Order: sequence, then structure tokens, then C-alpha cells
Amino acid sequence: MHAVAQESTERPEHLGVLCDLVRLRARLRLAWMSHLADGDRVKALLDDADSPEAEAAWQAETPEVASLRSELGSARDAWDALTDTPVDRLVQVLHLSLAEADLVALVLAASVDPQVGELCALLGGAGAAPTFATAARLFGHDRTLVLSKASPVLAWQLIALEAPRVGAPALVSMCASLVQWLSGEPVLDDALLAHARQVRPLDPLPRWPVTDTARRLEQVLGTGAPGAVLRVDGPVGSGRRTFAACVLGKLGLGLIAVDTGGVPAEQRATVELRAQRQAWLDHAGPAWVTPPSWSPFPPCFPVQVVLNGPGDRHQGPVDWPHIDVALPLPTVDERAALWRAIVPASTAWPSNELRALSRRHRVTVGEVRRAAWLAPDGATAASIEVKAAMRDKLGDLARRLPCTFTWDDLVVSEPVDVLLRELAYEAEVRGSLWEDAEIERLFPQGKGLIALVTGPPGTGKTMSAQVLAGQLGVDLFRIDLSALVSKYVGETSKNIEKVLAAAERLDALLFFDEADALFGKRTEIKDAHDRYANTDTNYLLQAIETWPGFAILASNRRGNLDAAFVRRLRHVIEFTPPDAALRLTLWQRLVGSMAGPEAAATLTEGFTRLANAFDLSGAQIKSAVLTALLEARRDAAPVSFPHLLSGVERELWKVGRGVSRADRARLELHASR
Repeated sequence: MHAVAQESTERPEHLGVLCDLVRLRARLRLAWMSHLADGDRVKALLDDADSPEAEAAWQAETPEVASLRSELGSARDAWDALTDTPVDRLVQVLHLSLAEADLVALVLAASVDPQVGELCALLGGAGAAPTFATAARLFGHDRTLVLSKASPVLAWQLIALEAPRVGAPALVSMCASLVQWLSGEPVLDDALLAHARQVRPLDPLPRWPVTDTARRLEQVLGTGAPGAVLRVDGPVGSGRRTFAACVLGKLGLGLIAVDTGGVPAEQRATVELRAQRQAWLDHAGPAWVTPPSWSPFPPCFPVQVVLNGPGDRHQGPVDWPHIDVALPLPTVDERAALWRAIVPASTAWPSNELRALSRRHRVTVGEVRRAAWLAPDGATAASIEVKAAMRDKLGDLARRLPCTFTWDDLVVSEPVDVLLRELAYEAEVRGSLWEDAEIERLFPQGKGLIALVTGPPGTGKTMSAQVLAGQLGVDLFRIDLSALVSKYVGETSKNIEKVLAAAERLDALLFFDEADALFGKRTEIKDAHDRYANTDTNYLLQAIETWPGFAILASNRRGNLDAAFVRRLRHVIEFTPPDAALRLTLWQRLVGSMAGPEAAATLTEGFTRLANAFDLSGAQIKSAVLTALLEARRDAAPVSFPHLLSGVERELWKVGRGVSRADRARLELHASR
């Protein structure tokens, strides 16, 4: 016994006592087996001499084993004196019977002490692991244990059975992670390592309803309901797990986040069951990203958390009461606080830059944390990292446009310039505007910023979107209409829904070019095709109206758009072809930018002649200047008026027009004066 005591001091107390107890039971059992071996083995078998009753009577009447019985009694007392051990918790939370508890104790002892395994081999003869018969005889539960499939030991996969050979008794083992847990080491189950993690409650955001939700959850559990489901809605990274951990923490519970989305179908049931088992053992509610089917389990942990993303409608057990919480996105002030808390270096950033970063990007807790891993050295770098992380959300449905233009590059009429600057201002302040509770109450829908820009091609519609996105510091995505519009009934609606859902949390400006292809007039119903086309149009109008983001719809013909839809838009901007004064400004700025201010200074008279003679759009003038610049380089000469005139002539050819020789000669003559 001295060796046993010395060995037991190297492991937790309850394991040492347990192994001592099993060793003493084994010594008594082996003494009885040795007694039977002294007689006729065949006769003993025929007479059923090795019965539990005969063994108990022999032990009670044999003085030689009295000391062993006394030691066993002391060991039992020592075991019973231990309270709140992991083994006790397992027995209590999974409602194990005495026989099931003794089986688990024996398997645990054999798992942590190789000598106990060797004793099991001597007692059962099947291998260095217990059998049902070994457990039954050691702990006095008849000849063997008979467990139904409903037994918690089997239903919760506490043990594994393996027959070493055909006809041999099954050996009973236990997974390594459960052995560790029963040994007092708080570890996740092996099956959960890649799919689950324990979530610790952190400081909640000020507007999170943690206390109220915990109170409601406690009230539901106090009504005698079989359990309660907490459904937390919010985008990925919004802090759903942290919020749930804070709520359950107030009830003295932990949280285990489980995501079985990448688990093969044939393994999912095992992972889900092991997650429920871990919840019972750790007294922690499981939080499901992809909820299980619920029905195959033994009783679920009484608190289940379901994490729903945008568009998800996952449920818990249907007969359990549900508590729904939609997490609000952080306000501008909360986002600034997140940057300071998660990125300590941000405390040294200029306050105006941090404020602009917080206003510009509606980041979540997770997105700030991901940006922090890249250690941005300033607000500009942080903005770049946030935008880069979001760009893949639209996939192949949109193309990002460069936003290198400024207000100086955009030459439009004064009324259009005023309207665009008003649109830019609203886009900058709309985030904090909707944080006002009274304004949000009065406008429960329609929080999006949707603008319609119309006008002939080349008048600056696309450039205006690029200027706006550049000023706001966000990406500009042109929606690929060819990927959205489908000839199949209902497919266009599905595609637009996919785009809007992906872009809902994207801090970006969406640009729908040729929007009349999507938001055109509803037609008179003449056949089934018209009916379905109108259904698509109605759906699209409702979807874009309720979308909370920032989008610009562009059309060359305002009249092609549904009039009822246009009336509901707050921003409608009509781009007109540039007049002579605007064309002159365009010629001056474009040549000055592309050929240099010195070249522009020598062509002042020529610019005036071209602006008055040709009613070109801004895009045509820019293309003409590029043509002139290339011709000048080919001639190894400065850009001249004839070069510009050649560029104009090429643009006119594209639309079936030209410049006569007489007009060309007259323009060159006047421009040279």
C-alpha cells in the first residue's frame, strides 16, 4: 500500500483515492479467484461456484481477508468524504445510476493508472482494460452489467466499446479529453477542438441589453419550462458570442461557441452531441452558429443560444420559449471607444482622424480586432485594412472602381454641384443622424441613402460617384447588371437580394449603372411573362427602398424609370450636357492636367474656339485631349491646336459626324491669332 500511496500523491487527490479503492477491490477479487483455483476448476464451473453470492459469503467468513475488508471500508469512507469532484459532477448532471457511476470510475482509474489496467486484464482476461463483467464483480453488481441504448453512459458516449476478438468480452475505454476533464483539467472534448471554443464574458458595449436579457432568461427558467433559447441576431463580428457570454455569466453559466458548418455530415451528429455533453459538464450553454437538429440528443442543456446572422431564421427546440435580441451596431462614439480599447496605439492618433475613421466605417468588435492584428500605424492605415477586409463580400457580382477624382476634376453646372455636395454631406453625417432615438422612431424604414442621377452619357454621372466615394473614404462598387438580370422567372430578384444582403454591412457606395434595366417602368399585363416581370420590378423597388446602405442609381433616360419609385427618392440629380462655359473649363483643366500648365497657357484662344464650335460631353473632351497628347508625342512636338482638333474629329466620327476642311481651316486660322 505504501507504493500506491506514494503514486497517488503525484495526481489529484480524488484520483489517488479512486485508484486505491479499485486496487483494494481487485485484491479481494483476486483472493477469491485464487481460492477457487485451489480446487477443481471444472467442478467449480459446473457448480457455479464463482457466483457473486458465494464470493460475498467467502469474504465475510474468511479471516485472512478481514484486513483487506477493513482497508476497503476506509477507502470507501475516504471516497465518500470527497465532495464536488469532477466524477461527482458527471454523475449528477448526467443522472448516472450507481452501477453506471462505478463503471465510469473503474474505466477512469484504468485510464490514469496502467497498473489498474493490468489488474483488469488479470480479472477479466480480455486485455488491459475493464469489461462490463469486471466492473460488475468488482463493485458487487451481479455477474455483469447490462446497459440499454438509453443508458446515459452510452447515450452521452462516455465510454467506447471494442471487442479484441470474436466472442471475447468488449473492452471499455474512455476518450482522452474526458479522462482529462474527470482528472480536474478543464479541456474541450477532442471532437470539438476544431469546431468550438469557450467564450469569456468581456466588458459589454453600453447599449447591449445584458442585464435585462439575463433577467428575462432567469424568469423563463423559473417558470418550470424545460429550457430556454436565447436567439441573438447580428452580423458576423458584431459581438454575438461576447454578448451571450455576458448574459449567461450573470446567471453563473459559461458559454461554449460551436460552429458545425464545416463538419462532414457523417460526423456532425457526434460533434453536436459532444457539444451538449460539454455544456452539461462545464455548466455552460452552447451557442450555435449552425443549430443542430435537437431531436437525436438526450436532454439538452437547459439554456441554448442560437446565433443568427443577416437573413438567418434559425430556431431552437420548438417547445422551448425563445428570447430574441437584435444587437445594435456600435454608435460612432462606441466605435471610437472600440478602437482605443482594442488598438492601444490609437490613443496617440489625432482625435479628428480617429473620429473620421469611426464615422466612416461601421465596424463591429470582430472587425476592429482583425484590423488590430495588422498593427495599423494610423487612422488612414486602419481604414485601408478595414476596407480590404470587406471587399470580398460582393464576390463576382460587382467590380470595384478606382476613386482618384476630386471635386476639382468634376466640372458640372452649379445646381448639380450644389446637389452633389448636399448628398456628400448627408452621406457623411447619416450614421450619427440615425443614432438619434427620436429620428429613428419617426423613420423606422428607409434609412438608406439612395440617389438617382440621370442624363446623357459622358456628363459626369460615374465620375460624380467616384468623387463622392473618394471624399467619404469608402470603396465604390459598380454592380454588374449582366450578372444580375436573368431571363428566368424570379432569378433577378434573388440576385439583387444577394447583392443587397452582402452589401448591407459593407461601408461602400454601390453604383447601379443603366439602372432602368433593373428599376424600369412596370408594363401593362398582357401575358404571364409581363406579370412575372412586374413582380420582379415590385420586389426590386421594395428591396432597394428598405436597404440601409448608400447607393447611386444612374440612367441615361429618367423617363424609363418607374415614376412611383422616382417620387420616393429624396435625391434626384439631372446631369445636362455642358454649355460653352463648362466646355471651356473642361478643355483648360484637362489639357493643363495631361499636357501641363505651360501647354495650356499657349492654347487659350484655341480652347475658346473648340468650346464654342463643338457641343461635346465631358467624356468626349477628355478622350479628345488624350488623342491629341498621343499625336503630339508621335510628332515629338508640344500639344498644338491641330492635335486637339484631330482629337475632336475622332470623337465626332464615333457619332457619325465630322469636321469639314473649310471649318477646320477656319478654326485653325482663328486659333492661331
